[in-house]
Amino acid sequence: MTDKQTAKIRRALYAMSVNRFRPESSDAKRNAQLNLANRTSYATDDTLRFFKARILRSGEADEMGFLFYLIESIGSKENEPRENKRFVVFDAFGECLTDRETWHATTDQALKACREFVREFDLFGHYVTTIKRRAERLKYQATEANKALR
Repeated sequence: MTDKQTAKIRRALYAMSVNRFRPESSDAKRNAQLNLANRTSYATDDTLRFFKARILRSGEADEMGFLFYLIESIGSKENEPRENKRFVVFDAFGECLTDRETWHATTDQALKACREFVREFDLFGHYVTTIKRRAERLKYQATEANKALR
């Protein structure tokens, strides 16, 4: 992604009051919870407990803070108990960008797959589409709110 594209995404997220991801804690679970709070319930204590999941690693998946990753382990998988780790990547709106169906035996394998996913992901294209869609929704909501007040 070019510097110009990075600046465009940064300005658009700022205009929509959406914060980029940043290091919040050295503890993987706490870091994920603080970064994903008010974006998704994926890393809440209740969700983790329900799925018997543990967050092993988490952080910004790119140097701009536009993507966030976590590596999690799930307590029991019926088909292959040794392959119980996977990576999950989120955008700044909390949208999960990965299929979550690929499992790995080790944290390092999951992290390597995560890095490959991020390297191949069309970050600029994703944000252009997502921001335009959200802007249209906000425009519609503002129009409806103004109609309701007439």
